[in-house]
Amino acid sequence: MVRLTKERKKTLLRAYKRREGRNYHRENAVILINIFGTAPQKKKAEKISINHLKRGGLTYTEVNWLYKYGHKHYDKILPKPRKVVKRRKKAPICTLDRNQMIARISSIRRGRR
Repeated sequence: MVRLTKERKKTLLRAYKRREGRNYHRENAVILINIFGTAPQKKKAEKISINHLKRGGLTYTEVNWLYKYGHKHYDKILPKPRKVVKRRKKAPICTLDRNQMIARISSIRRGRR
């Protein structure tokens, strides 16, 4: 398995998103397969890429194959999610329930404590 540095992942992700914006899906899949795929997958991806350039398009099976084997590696270039730190709830200011609050407010209004 290929280990990528944080900077390399960041560069790959930026380039990946730029190519996706330009609809270069085949190129993205081929690049991901060349980095993370096995030797037979790399050969097939290169063959599909050459055929695409010759014919000007991809067949349905080629598109499915590239999606299946290429884009499954997309998660490997994403940054790891940060751990969410749960904050403790603040203690309530008043520990009286509703009925006790009403009784206290009404006694203050009447002048008693």
